[in-house]
Amino acid sequence: MEFLKFIAETKNEYASDCVIRENKTILLVPGKIPKCKYMFFEALTQSLIDDFLVEHFSDITLPGDYIELLKTTNGANLFSVKMNSGKFSFANSMLIILGLPRTQPFGRPLDMEEPFDVRVENLARHKNIPIHWLKCAIWTQLKDVEKGDNQTDIFIDTISNRVYACKKNHEEILEEWASLDECLCYIVNSFKDLKDEYELKI
Repeated sequence: MEFLKFIAETKNEYASDCVIRENKTILLVPGKIPKCKYMFFEALTQSLIDDFLVEHFSDITLPGDYIELLKTTNGANLFSVKMNSGKFSFANSMLIILGLPRTQPFGRPLDMEEPFDVRVENLARHKNIPIHWLKCAIWTQLKDVEKGDNQTDIFIDTISNRVYACKKNHEEILEEWASLDECLCYIVNSFKDLKDEYELKI
């Protein structure tokens, strides 16, 4: 996968500006808001994938590209920016790759970050989205970053392995790719003009 090269190159580029947590979560370009620009999580083993994902999604076949990605990074929060809204500011990760949290969120220390849970996020979809489509990522398109309702969901058709982008809770297909790798590389390239900070316009 070409996207795996992006991960390796990004880690290498910011090797001198990173924090590695006790649970092996990697924060590149750490700060306050956002907490970091890129966040990667400890890779999953095949046994964890089999026990917690293959078993959970027993009615579909998990795509090979997605499994390969999880074996490199168990989800990721990428291209995080600072959003300002009046007197308040918050972080927004422009690309979130869903993964498998290994610790429960309740009582989890703030310095033990975990990925967004693919098993939970996969439930949030329009009723007409096919059941064999797996939601694997959440994308904030650059043209939508200053809008309040700006989430685009990324789905893999687990039968054809084609990938589709749909507005959150909508069924209309906005973009389509031949593979997950093609999709993720397209999204990365779409952020070439990304700024560090934006004003939220509601």
